[in-house]
Amino acid sequence: MPFGKSNQLVGIQPQFIYQSELSAYGLPDPTDEPKIISYVQKASSLIDSHCGRINQDGYGSLVWTTYGERILLPEGRNIGRCSYKPLVAIDATTYANYSASGSASGSLATNLLAPNTQMSSDSVRLSPFIAITGRYGYGRRGTQNLYPDANYGANILQIASMFGGPPQFTPITITNTDFDPVTGEFWVPAGIYLSAYSEVFMLYNSGFPPDNLPNGVKNACAMVVHNFLATPATNLRGFGVGSIHHEFQDQLITPDIQKLLMPFVQVIAM
Repeated sequence: MPFGKSNQLVGIQPQFIYQSELSAYGLPDPTDEPKIISYVQKASSLIDSHCGRINQDGYGSLVWTTYGERILLPEGRNIGRCSYKPLVAIDATTYANYSASGSASGSLATNLLAPNTQMSSDSVRLSPFIAITGRYGYGRRGTQNLYPDANYGANILQIASMFGGPPQFTPITITNTDFDPVTGEFWVPAGIYLSAYSEVFMLYNSGFPPDNLPNGVKNACAMVVHNFLATPATNLRGFGVGSIHHEFQDQLITPDIQKLLMPFVQVIAM
């Protein structure tokens, strides 16, 4: 992994509806249903899984999350697209406030690894990227292993491609990059000798603030809990000694809930 250790990313238990909001979404109070907060958390995790927000390491959520992603760029192009959207820039003060709140109560916990301190190219907006590295790959099938300036003399890229080992990741200056927070598209500058990178590693923040999630997500979470409470027989997982265990199943996300969540489902194309 080009940035630090992968175990720096530690997942949290998302909770899309807080105790003060239960009545607004028609959910019972903890005095009437002692496990209601646990049900909300399970529904939140089920929605994260349905929306594809959890990566192969079991990490991620619709709430603010830091993702690390290796992305192959189109040949000769310096643009790409991050898988998890929307991209979001978190300033240091906001990061500290949410981290303190999450450690105190867990209600506002996020999956953020670090704040965004680098400025984008317009010197006004914060960039959602925490760090970016890139590397030059070997020529792909059907192409020559040459760089644009090959006819004008050898350079270190030519030599590395011919005789070197696996290409190394090199830092890319965040202040020289551009991005679209809605689509996840990004633009990185050309590297040494104006050569285009073949692959980049993006460390970036994405998602929604935990205390200001879209209404569609909150309503979907409430509907999943309602389905669980209304039809416990369909959620039967197994029998224990003297007890019956009920778990959250995929069928709790009914077609009407799927429509609510459609704008938030991530489609990752290779």
